[in-house]
Amino acid sequence: MNDMIWLAGLCAAALFAAALTAALGTHRRRLAGDRSGMAAEPATTAILIEDDAVIDATERGRAWLAGLETEEPAANDLQQAERALARDFPGFSAALIRAKAGVAGDLISTDGTGSLRIEPQGTRLRLTLCDAERRSVTLDGCSHASLLAELQTLRDTAATMPFIVWKQDAGGQIVWANRAYLDVVAASGRGTPGTWPPPALFDIAAAREKDGLHRVRLPGDAAGQDGWYECHVTEQKDGLLVSAMQADAIVSAETTLRDFVQTLSRTFADLSIGLAVFNRKGRLAMFNPALGDLTTLPIATLLGQPTLASFLDALRARSMMPEPRDYAAWRRQIADLERDAKNGTYSELWHLPSSRTFRVTGRPQPDGAVALLIEDVSAGIGLTRDFRARIDMGQSVLDRLDDAIAVFDATGLQCMTNAAYDALWPDTNPQGDQPVRAADAVAAWTGATAPSPLWQDAARFLGYGAERADWSGTARLLDGRGMKCHFLPLAGGATMVRFELLTARKRRTIVPPQRQTAIAERLKA
Repeated sequence: MNDMIWLAGLCAAALFAAALTAALGTHRRRLAGDRSGMAAEPATTAILIEDDAVIDATERGRAWLAGLETEEPAANDLQQAERALARDFPGFSAALIRAKAGVAGDLISTDGTGSLRIEPQGTRLRLTLCDAERRSVTLDGCSHASLLAELQTLRDTAATMPFIVWKQDAGGQIVWANRAYLDVVAASGRGTPGTWPPPALFDIAAAREKDGLHRVRLPGDAAGQDGWYECHVTEQKDGLLVSAMQADAIVSAETTLRDFVQTLSRTFADLSIGLAVFNRKGRLAMFNPALGDLTTLPIATLLGQPTLASFLDALRARSMMPEPRDYAAWRRQIADLERDAKNGTYSELWHLPSSRTFRVTGRPQPDGAVALLIEDVSAGIGLTRDFRARIDMGQSVLDRLDDAIAVFDATGLQCMTNAAYDALWPDTNPQGDQPVRAADAVAAWTGATAPSPLWQDAARFLGYGAERADWSGTARLLDGRGMKCHFLPLAGGATMVRFELLTARKRRTIVPPQRQTAIAERLKA
């Protein structure tokens, strides 16, 4: 009986062990069921996601993930995969959100050669990549290595570009960007670091409507400073490829130049001289208000950027330049004016029919431009004419005098004579542009007269610039004619010398000193 009980217990223990072993095996198979299922699909590119991590992948899936490691670094495999899939499959982010809510979805790649299936499996998501036409391409080792090398070169080029490049779909979502773009995103403080897709930083709506480069302003970054970029947009069938180069230095230079031009404009606005600057194309590029005031040309005409010839035509029509005798010669003169102004040799006085006088000067500029300066010199010309008339009148009065007159300035240079002096002392006339010095004049006087101590006193008087008194003396020319010499100080240290020739009547009234002494002794006797 005991043996039967022992045998029954042994059988029950064996059955329990067998049942436990079977249950454990079933549990292990359940735990590894998904992994063994993924491994059983060697020809499929698939990954399994759970709790924001890749927990399993097929052989091709693992190879695909390994190929992504050479791109921009990411925090984990899932972030790397999401970045690549968002780049290649438009609408991936939205489809991924729907799959997490239990709705499966299928996507086609941007180039139309691949498809992606996202399907929920409980708390997990399965992502399956396959060829859209369900066919595979077989490459030999050399071709595959060449493709990988080229791919690596393109990735390195995009990663090391000094300017930013990105691609966006029709909805404006970023599907690809190089490292420089991501650096700008990080510096701007926009978006969440490490997430895909990155935010769209630039508004390129205006750039799409223009050919070539278009300048776009990037609103203030984390430091509060705006940035400027010159963008070039290329339309592609699946979106837009945009490249942008930083233009802060160009914008700063343009701003500085604009401020400088405004400063010049404000300075020129206060000038009384009319300024007209013609650029290298011969058109009026800059003028100041004085130009319109002097020439009476309408502002609309000046703002129309006329050529130099048209500008002069307008002046001629308003009688603001000398009327030419013949039109053909005047047109040639215009050509000469432009050429001479470029050579820096044009300067002329324009005597207008209205009795006004303009001084017109041409100034060449380094870049081929020409600046014309128009100055109203009517007042100065009138004053000069009046001054010249007064000088001529004074000279005429001096020339009508019988006495010979010469004036020396404070430095001892002869500055004025009359006709009688030039006739009396021909050797003292100026030779060319060389002025006559007082010492030379005294030497000429001494050589043309009888010896006399008068000339030594005259030399001292002419060279003495302090306060002096009038004095006079007599001298006799070599031809026997006597004359009386008067030395008169003038304002400013100048001196006037007057030579009075003595006639026979005058000579009788003048008694030499020795004769006067003899007459006085006789009278006393």
